[in-house]
Amino acid sequence: MAVAHHEATGIADDDPADDAESLTDELRDPEQPVAIESVTPNPAPGAARVVCFVSPSASGEVLVAVYDVTGRMVRELVRGPASPGRHEYRWDGRDVTGQPVRNGAYFVIGRVGGERVEERLILLR
Repeated sequence: MAVAHHEATGIADDDPADDAESLTDELRDPEQPVAIESVTPNPAPGAARVVCFVSPSASGEVLVAVYDVTGRMVRELVRGPASPGRHEYRWDGRDVTGQPVRNGAYFVIGRVGGERVEERLILLR
C-alpha cells in the first residue's frame, strides 16, 4: 500500500518555486473537489510520485488509483476520507498483487463523489 502524507503549504516570498505553487493555488477551481497537481517523474523509471489537492469543499470518499489503457484498475493508492490540502502518494510500478507492471501508458485517476480528474503516466523501466 502506498504511503501518504500531507505536505506543508508555507510560502516564502523569496523562493521562485513557492511563487509557482501560489500561482497554482490561485488558478485552481475552488469548486473542483480534487485536482492532480503533478505526476513525477513522467516518464517514470518504475516509481512515480502523485501530488493531489483536496478542496475544502470536497465531501465524500477520496479515491486515487492507477489504471491501464483498458480501464482496469492496476493499483489503488488511497481510498477513504482525506483532509483538505496537498497529499502525496507513491506508486511503485506494481499491481495489486505486488507484481511489476509492463512498460506503457497508465492513467492516474482521482475521484471525490461524482467528480473525476486524470493524468497520463508513462512507465519506462
